[in-house]
This record gives sequence, structure tokens and C-alpha cells, in this order.
Amino acid sequence: MHRKPLMTNFLRLFLPTAAFVLAGIFFYGQSEIERDASRLMSRETLHVGLGAGTLSRHLEGITRDLTFLASHSALQAAVNAPTPANIGHLAEDLANFSRSSGIYDQLRWIDETGMERVRIDYIGGQGIVIPADKLQNKGQRYFFTDANRLKLGEIFVSPLDLNIEQNKIELPHKPMLRVATPVADTQGRKRGIIILNFYGQVMLDAFAASTQEVADHAMVLNAEGYRLKSPVPANDWAFMFKRADLSLAAQDPLAWAAIASADSGQKWLADGLWSWQTVYPLLAGQRSSNGAADAAMPSSAALGKKQYFWKAVTHLPSNTLLAMRQEVWGRLALVALLLLGVLAAGCWKLAHARTRQEAAEAEIRIAATAFESQEGMLITDAQAVILRVNKAFCSITGYSAEEVVGRNPSLLKSGVQSADFYAAMWECIHASGNWMGEIWNKRKNGEIYPEHLTITAVKNAADQVTNYVATLVDITVSKVAAAEIEQLAFYDPLTALPNRRLLLDRIKRALVSTARSGRDGALLFMDLDNFKNLNDTHGHDTGDLLLQQVARRLESCVRKGDTVARIGGDEFVVLLEYLSEQDHEAADQAKVIGYKILATLNQPYRLGEHEHHSTLSIGVALFYDHSRDFGDLLKQADIAMYQAKHAGRNTLRFYQPTVEANSSPS
Repeated sequence: MHRKPLMTNFLRLFLPTAAFVLAGIFFYGQSEIERDASRLMSRETLHVGLGAGTLSRHLEGITRDLTFLASHSALQAAVNAPTPANIGHLAEDLANFSRSSGIYDQLRWIDETGMERVRIDYIGGQGIVIPADKLQNKGQRYFFTDANRLKLGEIFVSPLDLNIEQNKIELPHKPMLRVATPVADTQGRKRGIIILNFYGQVMLDAFAASTQEVADHAMVLNAEGYRLKSPVPANDWAFMFKRADLSLAAQDPLAWAAIASADSGQKWLADGLWSWQTVYPLLAGQRSSNGAADAAMPSSAALGKKQYFWKAVTHLPSNTLLAMRQEVWGRLALVALLLLGVLAAGCWKLAHARTRQEAAEAEIRIAATAFESQEGMLITDAQAVILRVNKAFCSITGYSAEEVVGRNPSLLKSGVQSADFYAAMWECIHASGNWMGEIWNKRKNGEIYPEHLTITAVKNAADQVTNYVATLVDITVSKVAAAEIEQLAFYDPLTALPNRRLLLDRIKRALVSTARSGRDGALLFMDLDNFKNLNDTHGHDTGDLLLQQVARRLESCVRKGDTVARIGGDEFVVLLEYLSEQDHEAADQAKVIGYKILATLNQPYRLGEHEHHSTLSIGVALFYDHSRDFGDLLKQADIAMYQAKHAGRNTLRFYQPTVEANSSPS
């Protein structure tokens, strides 16, 4: 071996290795940043979707309430004969409805002249009938003129704006969504409109709850780019005060241009990551307009479904992303310094090597260091008898080196894998020289754990196997983390039942299964009666106890293969599969289970220190065709449940197409 100057040997060893290490650290850092950025993007997309879903759900319920009130007998009687008695009966019914719903600031019948004939204000948890001498003429307000010009059966949905009383914006600010439809007497003559003033704050608060994890940078925008809810309240509702300078279009035109150009998406800009999803709340037969900030000003344009929308948006500032990058590079800089220091020391030693024996000893030391790594390692002879194990192996399995040397690795077998599994594994090793995969092994204390295992065959110059080297890593923690992520994504945290996402996936599969088997299925949509009263009286903790007990009782009422899900609030869904091939028999089977649920859930509940009785209403929709839209199926069950509510609650109703025609706008 030729002798070389010490520094030359050092530089030849150190420089290329250091460059390789630094390149590896750089690419690893880039990969870490990309993974972190990908996680952030996924989180932002998830919460934008959750927020958008929350916004879209509210208008369906409001529309059902409006349709119900528009066809109410008391309203029809007052419209045909506005006598004091009929007006009084209508006011009383609307006041009861206001109190039970608790989400409408005002319920009004406004006649064809724009005069309020009946007005109910929701104050202090009660529906208050406003005296006749306090009623106002709303003939100049845009929501009256725009709704009054619609055809019978069409519905007007106002922009989400702030309430105006006595020609002034009401303080404190009261976000309001007005939903109205024309009403007519028995001769078909228009007699004004029925209008519901929905507390917009209910919807905005629900948005805030669903986006709580990103609350510091989540917002709701209207179609003009004005903020309806944001982390900076001073920027909200700027269009009501004619402050165009506070709109996103004015403050960040690049961001607004991207958001306005697509229904959903993500974009990195200089000021951070923007994520958005568009909500089109208008249903078929519904109309809107651009509204007016002034009380006496008409709207200037009518809006259809595609022109009326909200945007659920998150904006992750660039300084957050910068801090993430700095943290990664700061951590890797320390690692790089440590590695380069270790590398320099090793290269300096190697540079002093002058004999083959010294080089061999250095290689042995390096091999020993690698052997005592964080991964468990074992070495066997050609007959798979253990010759040596490292400390990590002992730590993972619980066996000492003395207990395993001389034995076969089969002592770790858990019994989870079959003999065919091991036969295939050894066939792969004999064919390719190595095998890698996941396996379940058993520790000395009997505990079964998941492991990532790599087995490599070592061959001599004659291509004969002399040894086998196995490396193993305990992946228990990563398995648990994956299970927790799945639990959070697909199950309701309160009741541990499948959530809406998992339910929709199972409905899709059930539709395909029923089409293949020819057997019917059924969807039972359930809503607890008067659940809000329990929350208001005893608090949300007691309400949560009831929901948990309801979940367990529902599970006891169905078969093992059926699905019980909670899709929000006090709403539950049961998916029944593999019913009879005959529609009438399938309906009877679903009815039996439905009445079993009613009977079981009618039993008293023990909630803390008091006993509570609760009922529920059930809507049933049968299905057998995989070509049906699962969203329509859920909607049909919801419509049937709504009919059960109006039939007096504590009962069930099957979906009928004629019921849908009378319960939702066309």
C-alpha cells in the first residue's frame, strides 16, 4: 500500500463524502419541507371542505320550514279572509313555530302592498307577536319587491347581510338571511309573501365550529369578495357600510382573482397558501338578487344559482410557512454539523491507516457500529440457526442474546401468519436472495406486535448461502397512529359511530351490492324529538350523554352487517342491507326494525341524576338500484322523516314520490 501525505489522504476521503452527506441532507430537508407542506395543504383542504359543507346544509332546512309554513292552513285562512280571528290564529301558530325552531329572528306575512300583516319576533327564547300599531310597511325593501314578483312556488333567498330596522343597521350587528315565497288566495291571486328571517349567525357559528382548528385564518366570502366572517371582525360586512376598500378584491387582488376563477382549489402566493371551496346554496326553483345596503334601495340585479354563492376560504400566512422551513433547516443544520464532525474524525483516522490490517480493523469497527443500530438485527448460519443478535433485537423482542443464540428464529412466531405465508417468504428468499415485508411476531412476554422485517441471504464466491441477515423494526407506534387517523376521519368522536363520510361510502357499496344480488335495502333517517329542549334545560353535557345512549340502543336494534351512523347533531341514520327481493316484504322488514327502534328508544334514559324520556321520528327510503344517486336516497329518507315529524312525532313514514313533490320546491 503506497504512502501518501496525510492531508491528501484526508481530503480525498472527506471532501466527496462530505459533499454526498450535505447533498443527502439537502434533499432530505427538501423532502421534509414538501411533506410538511403537503400535510398543511391536506389540512387546509379538509377544513375548507368541512366549512363549506356546514354552510350548504342550513338552507335545505330553512327551505323545508318555508314550504311548510306557506302551505299552513292558518296562513291560507288569513290570506283568504284577513279577519282579526284568522290573523290571530296565524300569529299564534307562527309564534309557536318561532319558539320551537329558535333560529328565526322574524316570521312575517307581508301583504301585496308591502304592509306587515303578521310579524313574530324571537326574543328571549319566545315568539313574540308584534302589535298591529307597531307593524311596518316594507314595500320599498328589496327582499319584498324581489320575492313578490316571483311565480307561485318559487322561493327568494336574500343575500346574507345585516338586519336593518327603522332604516338603520341594527346594533349589535345581526347577520340575516331572508327566505320568502309568494302566497295566493283560493282564486290564485297573489296576497303578498311569507318570509323567514334566519339568524345568519347560527350558520356562521357552525362554520366556525367546523373550522375551529384553523380558526385564526378561516373566513367566509360572498360573491363580491366581501368577508362575512373572518378572524378580523373589523373587515366583516364592509359592503353594508360601502367600504369597498375592505373587500378581498381590493386588499389582495391576486388572491381574489384565483379564488373567483375556480369553484375550489389551492394556490401558493407571495403572502401564503390560499385554499377555497365554493358553496352554491340555491336549490331548484330558488332565486336571489344582489340586495341593497340602503333600506329604501331596490336590488339592481337578479341572481340565479350560479351567481349566488359563498366561498369558504383559508389563508395560511407566508410567515407560518417560513417558520416551518426555518425549523426544518435549523434542525438539519445541527445534524449536518454533527455528521460532518463525525465524518472528519473518521476520515482523519483512515488517513493514518498504513497497513491492510489497520484497514481491516477499521472496517470491522464500522460493521460493528452498523450492527448496533436502532434496528434489530440477527445473523443465522445457512441452516437458519441464530449466531448473533444486537441490542436493539433484545430490546424489541425481550429475549437476551444467550436465550436465542443456537435456536431457530421460529421462536418469534405469533401464529398470525399461516404456513403458506412462510413458504412463500422462503421461496422468495431462495429465488431472489432477499425478502421484505410486514409480519406479526411475538415477544418473550407473549405480546404480539407488528414488525417490518428484511431478510437477506449472504453467499460465498461459489454462490452458496453461508448466512442469513435479518433486520427488524417494531412498527407498533405507526400502526396505532394510522388507526387513530382512520378513527378521526371516519367515525364520530362522541358516539364512536360511523360519520357522514363513512356512511356515504357504505351507501355507495350497498347500492352496488343490491343491484348485484337483487335484494332490497333501506335507509332509516332518524331525528330525536325536542332534543334542543334537553340541551337548553340541562346543558350540552347531558345532551351528549343522551346521544351516546341512543347510539348504543340503535346498535342493539340492528343486525351485525347493518350500519348505524351519526351524521350531525341529533340526526342518526341506519343502513339496512340484504332485505327481501320482494319490495313489500322488504318494506315489512324495514318497518319491523323501525318499530323496534321506536320501542327501544322510547324506554327511559338515566342521564346523571335524573331520568329522561325521549322519542324520535323516522323516515324510511327503500332502494334496490345501484344507478341511483346516494345523495338523493339520503334526501328521500330525510323528507320521509320530516313527514313523520308533522304526523305528530314518535312514528315512522316511508318515502313516497308524491310526498317529495309536496315537501320540496321543484
